[in-house]
Amino acid sequence: VYKRQPLMYAAGHDHSLQILDGKDFARIEVVSGAGAVERVSTVTHLPETVFAHAAAGFMVLDLGERDGEPVAVLRVVEGDSREPTFEMNLD
Repeated sequence: VYKRQPLMYAAGHDHSLQILDGKDFARIEVVSGAGAVERVSTVTHLPETVFAHAAAGFMVLDLGERDGEPVAVLRVVEGDSREPTFEMNLD
């Protein structure tokens, strides 16, 4: 048991883009392995699924400050897009 729950657990082997509620393990679990364009895996939506997409792409975690407070933003970017398909603030 952690004294402070980790913000994120990240993995990259599965060939899809997924964000899951980490329950007691971490705030969120991130799977970002769809950089392999030729082999995108199908995804199954589970009760803990926040976002899941079977598409080529990657995830970006931006850490910084807003109004003097720390902020973390997770963005899902598909293929060659410049705009995120999905984004969420992490408190």
